[in-house]
Amino acid sequence: MNIDSLLDLNAGIVAFTDEGQRLAGRVCDLDGEDEFSFVPEAAVELDEGALLKLSDGLDAVMAKVLKRMPGAYRLCLECFNLKNDERRQDVRINDKLFLSIRRLGAASQRAGLLEDCRLRNQATRRIQESFLKGCYGYPASSGEAPVQEGALWEISRKLDLLINMNLSDDFRNLMQASPRAVNISAAGLRLVTEQEFAPGDILELALLLPQVPPLFIRTAAEVLRVKAVGGAGCPAWAIAVHFLEMSEENREDIIRYLFKRQREELRRRRSA
Repeated sequence: MNIDSLLDLNAGIVAFTDEGQRLAGRVCDLDGEDEFSFVPEAAVELDEGALLKLSDGLDAVMAKVLKRMPGAYRLCLECFNLKNDERRQDVRINDKLFLSIRRLGAASQRAGLLEDCRLRNQATRRIQESFLKGCYGYPASSGEAPVQEGALWEISRKLDLLINMNLSDDFRNLMQASPRAVNISAAGLRLVTEQEFAPGDILELALLLPQVPPLFIRTAAEVLRVKAVGGAGCPAWAIAVHFLEMSEENREDIIRYLFKRQREELRRRRSA
């Protein structure tokens, strides 16, 4: 996923160095998934390997200087390094995840949509805790329990099983789809989609983090930015979304996954 899917290149790009220097310029000559040229408006000296933070005023990405060119610098998107002042929730990586997107409604319906999504998210979390983490135990296992308590436990267990069957459908639907290229952080994600959305739209996302055991996350999200990137006869849009109503547990799960993927990538680079 190159920079044209992550930032609005028509808005004017500003690069920031580690020393805080602000460099206005433009991006051109995109190549593949991660390389491009940055042409600063004023002459500047940058070392190979230096990290820059490029922003369009709404969002930002990290890039590394590969080499100097006449009047420009060749850069590469760098999702595995952060400046010292970046927060944990700002960590971003490019990845491929099983992901589904469903539009819930427009921004004007936000309050009601988020409440419905919150209830579904809570149900998902309870089932994960019950079936994946073994939080439920039969009440009589630690001594004799009243008949009524055992009956209530059975009703609760059967309801959980019914919900789990529905959750399994979500797992199955995700696994039957192809993984999608995303740029993800604990705050949101960016991706290219064939479905058109509008800024302010409220979405429901279901994603599967490939770890052991696999982690299923369902959350609401708001569309922050939309950019048409498809060609004639092949419409597509690059969108940036911000997670809403995500539990702190799921947010921490994502952060742990991001750092794990960073460590894996660093080991791969050292061994290459």
